Amino acid sequence: CDAEGRRRSSRARIETQPPNTLALVEAEKARQRAAADAERRAVRERQRALAESWVASLDAAAISEVRSSADCVAAGQFLASFGDHLGLPPFCLPELEVGLACLPRVSAYLLHACAALLRLARLPLSHSVDGSRAASVEEVLAGALCYWDGQMALARRLDESDEAIPEQLEPYLEGGELQAIVSSLGDVREAARTLRRREGQSGLAGLPPAMRGALLHALCHAALLEQRSIVSEAARQEGASAAAQGGGRARFLGRDAAGAHYFHFSPLEERVYRLVPDPRGEASVLERAAVTEGEHIEVEVEEGGAVEWRRALVSRVLSGGRGRFVAIVYHADGKTLDEEFVEVFSERQCGKEWRLPPKGRGKAAAQKGGAGGGAKAK
Repeated sequence: CDAEGRRRSSRARIETQPPNTLALVEAEKARQRAAADAERRAVRERQRALAESWVASLDAAAISEVRSSADCVAAGQFLASFGDHLGLPPFCLPELEVGLACLPRVSAYLLHACAALLRLARLPLSHSVDGSRAASVEEVLAGALCYWDGQMALARRLDESDEAIPEQLEPYLEGGELQAIVSSLGDVREAARTLRRREGQSGLAGLPPAMRGALLHALCHAALLEQRSIVSEAARQEGASAAAQGGGRARFLGRDAAGAHYFHFSPLEERVYRLVPDPRGEASVLERAAVTEGEHIEVEVEEGGAVEWRRALVSRVLSGGRGRFVAIVYHADGKTLDEEFVEVFSERQCGKEWRLPPKGRGKAAAQKGGAGGGAKAK
């Protein structure tokens, strides 16, 4: 009887509990926020549909070329994630696609994006670029192409002569971050001349859509190399988008029987792209390196007129197609690193100026070609 009374009393308390005014207010606010979000989504969807219908009425082949270009997609991903941080207008994917495909010299967004990236990357003459004038942007873009071409030539010359390569030149080595993108432009100097030409099909309009996308991608990468903090800075900004906070990375979904890769790009209107891998990237030059970062080797050291093999640590693997790497040599005790004794070696010097330790010397022995001059102890 007492148990039954307690159950009735509990039900009574639950049934007669007065409504919490604060909870009602919060519930109403949540309902209003949800309704406002739904309305904004509906407006964006209508705007997107209108933009898509406009895009469909333009050059379908050029639009398709842009959408199937990994460079164009990568550039769009970067601008969607960090455009606000660059001071650009709100990102609109169809507008960028139309600018790259059909209207490069009149697309305000594309021209201002190029100008902002040129300034961020601190490329030659970027301080004078005027994003409202196509001719100004094209002139500075031509200068950027010539600058990149010169940097690649210098890096290649140093690499071939086994000279030390400054860290700022590493992106321009074979397989480097910028070299792969810029090389896809073909004759870089001819592209620069096209950008500077003012008659006929000239300027940005004189380049194919995919080449315009590669150029924009190179600008994005150059800006990121110059300002590596852009990701963290964008994430710290008040109201930073989830894309910027997470780096806006694409999600790999898989590949089909033909070898094409499928990616989900959240910042690009949640699209799924089918991209064919660039055959140049199938065998990374870093994968072809003779050693790996953190590996121990032995280097030939000349000290006091005597030559000996001394232990060394591979501190960094360099870009380029010749298996170059940086090694820090140990002191004679073989236990402590001599931070001032740093050398750069290449794969072809294996067995001459450096070798693998005894347990892994099979590769070295196969390539051994006699003793070299060795490094001189400092």
